[in-house]
Amino acid sequence: YQEFLAELELHVDVRTPDPEELARIAQLSLRTTQFNFNPVELSVETLERLLRHPNGSRSVCVTATDRFGDYGIVGAMIFSADSPTIRVTHFMLSCRALGRGVEHCMMRYVAQTNPAAEHIELVFRETNRNKPASRFAQSLGFDPSKNGEEPCIRGLTQTARTACPADSPANSESVASEPPR
Repeated sequence: YQEFLAELELHVDVRTPDPEELARIAQLSLRTTQFNFNPVELSVETLERLLRHPNGSRSVCVTATDRFGDYGIVGAMIFSADSPTIRVTHFMLSCRALGRGVEHCMMRYVAQTNPAAEHIELVFRETNRNKPASRFAQSLGFDPSKNGEEPCIRGLTQTARTACPADSPANSESVASEPPR
């Protein structure tokens, strides 16, 4: 399987979405049930507001290509990295991109946005469908079962920074098409 992934020549691009791409991200918020940390519907209007960076929030879209073709926009994240703790309020990935290392590159991107941050908080609302997202969070040291009143889990950024190793099929060099702010 690892050989197959290596032969895919996967390229992951994380960047600020263009206005015409917001409809696809809104669609992802509706359709991604297995790999969505906070499954709530996001409208285009909400995404437009978030793109204006209120309270330091950033919205990014994730595209992927491999030797077979272009997957288009397969994921999105909304997070704030302006404090000692990076807070990820939305993290979603289409099932057609799962298992290729894209999710690891997304987490690494988030962790690299604030090198001084010591922790990452993930807003995680468990459903009967998002078990793959829960398993991924656990693989990075987050524990969704320990959510308190607020459905938030915390982990160390060092684990996330190394989530997409250089020898991964989706290596770190393909992640940063836009430098973290």
